[in-house]
Amino acid sequence: MGMLSVLIVLAVFIGTCLAQSCTKIDECSCRLDDGRVVSLQALNGNPSLISGVLGSDNNKYHFNPCQSRLEFGAECTAGLDAAACQEDGNGDYYSLGRTSTVEYSVINTGDPVQTEFAYLLGTPADFFARTLRLTVLCDLSATANLIFDREETDYEKSYLVYFLTLRSKWGCPDYRESSSSIDVGLSGGSIVVIIFFVLLVTYAIVGVAYQVGRHQKRGVEMIPNLEFWKAIPGYITGGAGFLFGLCGGGGGGSKEGYENL
Repeated sequence: MGMLSVLIVLAVFIGTCLAQSCTKIDECSCRLDDGRVVSLQALNGNPSLISGVLGSDNNKYHFNPCQSRLEFGAECTAGLDAAACQEDGNGDYYSLGRTSTVEYSVINTGDPVQTEFAYLLGTPADFFARTLRLTVLCDLSATANLIFDREETDYEKSYLVYFLTLRSKWGCPDYRESSSSIDVGLSGGSIVVIIFFVLLVTYAIVGVAYQVGRHQKRGVEMIPNLEFWKAIPGYITGGAGFLFGLCGGGGGGSKEGYENL
């Protein structure tokens, strides 16, 4: 029963304290927690590869990572550090963000690896600033396939957010052109989660077999430590509160809080 409590608390800890990150190296590359690098440097200066993509909103989108080389209209130029441009049906151009403002985050470290490049300070639209959130998806079969996803308004931050996806082999960590394959293996957190569920399944199988063979239990009574499983919602709530206190530096991780848990 004590071991199960530890496993449950460990699972909650993974989700709350071990979030993956991608540390900025420069305007088009970042380093994952495991040391691998996602870099779009090879696409720098090749706007023709990822330019003129027609979105479902009937606007065209142009993107160039790293140092801006875009030259569209007055608002979307290299001089204004434009990372991406929106071209509307009237032939007007708007910057969706500056390369120097890029912020990186991780959506998924498994297969396929997905990182997010967020660009800020685009051309204002009324009281809203255009912003680009680009999901870079590891795809060994694609050089640079840019896809328009959707547009949303963030009223809290006064952002007009454009969501696009870039499917590219260059979105794969540590990709090299000479590589025939790339390792997009499991992260440390994923391995811990797998071990947790393997132990849980083993416990369930062995426990049920013991209840049936040793105690002749049937039905729901075959479940080992039945009363504990009924109390799991309370354990999760208490464990999560305790761990949020630890992660946030608050008082939830105090000795008194642990004893109550």
